[in-house]
Amino acid sequence: MSSSPLCVFARKVAFPGLLILWTTAAFSEPYLQVSVDEIGAASPIRALAIMPVRLATAAYNAVPENLHKDALKEGFDLKEISRKIEKLQVGESTTFEQEGITVKASKLEREPEGPKQSTYLVLKIDETEIVCPLAITAGAVKILTFMFKDLQPVAKQLETAIKEAKSVPPGRLLWCTDQEQTLEVRLK
Repeated sequence: MSSSPLCVFARKVAFPGLLILWTTAAFSEPYLQVSVDEIGAASPIRALAIMPVRLATAAYNAVPENLHKDALKEGFDLKEISRKIEKLQVGESTTFEQEGITVKASKLEREPEGPKQSTYLVLKIDETEIVCPLAITAGAVKILTFMFKDLQPVAKQLETAIKEAKSVPPGRLLWCTDQEQTLEVRLK
């Protein structure tokens, strides 16, 4: 990825911002929804992520330490944000603001519709699409760690996150855009 504001955002804030705690419910499942709005930038960022809390937790655990440090330099202490989001009950939300960036996190209950399992992880940057089969988790990890070198130190945690994604219904996990690029991560 280049150094566009979207890429910087995706690497430093969006992916690490998909945090939290493992919980389950009998018929519906707790989801984490995170929205990001950047105000006043030359290329403002807008983002939305929504996924089961259990997948958000696995994704957060796969965030490399260097990205935690980068986010802290930008004013976002991901470990502190994680602790605050952990304490949220279903139906509650919290907001974090730093230098024109507003991050809102909410927990909600959601009854999955349609198929209960996904078979592919799809990364799309503008018109370029990378499809990683979830059935071959090791292959997906190899593709992702080749494309995103920062993920190499957390390959095992990334493998855990992809295994967790296998039991998540298909749908969009993350969408973010600026004036230069659009990034989408989804399960299908």
